[in-house]
Amino acid sequence: MTHQDSETFRRLMALADTTDQTAFREISSFAVATDNAGDAEAREVARKLLVTAANSFTRLLPMTFQAVAWNKGVLYEQDSFHEIYEKVLERTEGFSKVDDQTVAHILADDPPSLLVFRSIAALSLDELSLLLKQTQGLALPKDQMREFELGREVGKAEVQRWHEASGPLAKTLCDSIGGELLELPSTAPKTLFKSRKNKTDTKGGWRSVRVTAQQGVPYWELLYQRYVGGFFRQAMDASSSIKGDILEMAIVQLLSTKHIPFYRRRPREKVPSWDQAPDFLLPNRESATVALEAKLAEDGGTARDKAARVERFCIEARRKGVLPIAVIDGKGFYRLNDVTAPILKNTRGETFTLKTLERILVLPEIAAIKRSG
Repeated sequence: MTHQDSETFRRLMALADTTDQTAFREISSFAVATDNAGDAEAREVARKLLVTAANSFTRLLPMTFQAVAWNKGVLYEQDSFHEIYEKVLERTEGFSKVDDQTVAHILADDPPSLLVFRSIAALSLDELSLLLKQTQGLALPKDQMREFELGREVGKAEVQRWHEASGPLAKTLCDSIGGELLELPSTAPKTLFKSRKNKTDTKGGWRSVRVTAQQGVPYWELLYQRYVGGFFRQAMDASSSIKGDILEMAIVQLLSTKHIPFYRRRPREKVPSWDQAPDFLLPNRESATVALEAKLAEDGGTARDKAARVERFCIEARRKGVLPIAVIDGKGFYRLNDVTAPILKNTRGETFTLKTLERILVLPEIAAIKRSG
């Protein structure tokens, strides 16, 4: 009789179709045990069980991709952007006065206007910084430009630096929008590549900008530009560091509400004796008995990288005698074979989501921390 005909397999397969935490623990433990058995057929059976359990686990993943992280420190709200735009529109007389000198004066007088001009040019701060250096010989780091664009208070030396940079910056922006910069390389087939200027408001240079400002664009063109440009892409890129707070703040709230002591690692903080410091240590940093790692990923590639991190975290935690727990979420974890199945295995089934976070409260190790706390 093969392993797949055994009573144990049938029982575990029935468990694998459930979302019970006990099922994840038992199947994960079975998979770990077969790793050391030297039986190839048993390992294959365990792998199938684990993937089935991982597939069941995905039913517990809430959809977090609709939550756009919004970093107020580096993003303008719509009304504020509109105010800046209206100032630029007035100063350029409806984008009819867009010579280098006029744009330079606008930038010097009102640094946040940079946001409008580079939005027209479709240039990131990083790209604009590189263009400035290559075409104007001016070194103006993106982080410094961001300070001015956000209208933050700076010292006299920085203000002087900005005034000196406004001329080269204006020329770079005007040349880019006007069509004198960033032509497609001659070796790039036009059937396979489009110029970044090939969009409604700049395909005809400043003339297209004026027409768009005067007449607007048909709604379908706005939707198409949104389609090719991505949905909230700029905001996501600017706020990626805070998206994980969806998970971490939920953990903080649960532990705090239940009066369970914990230590939350600060970003980039090194924790003594940990090669890979987890996000949370319970009850404290010095004598932890439980460690939590929170991972959110909205694409499979990122989730695979985070699965590898969870594996290393689990190995190190167990070596220290600490219980490793993973809290994961995001559509990236719908990737089963090399992401969610290994995470379940490496955590021995102690993997949770926003929907099941309260399940950690019944773990003996956490119950013991609560009693002693």
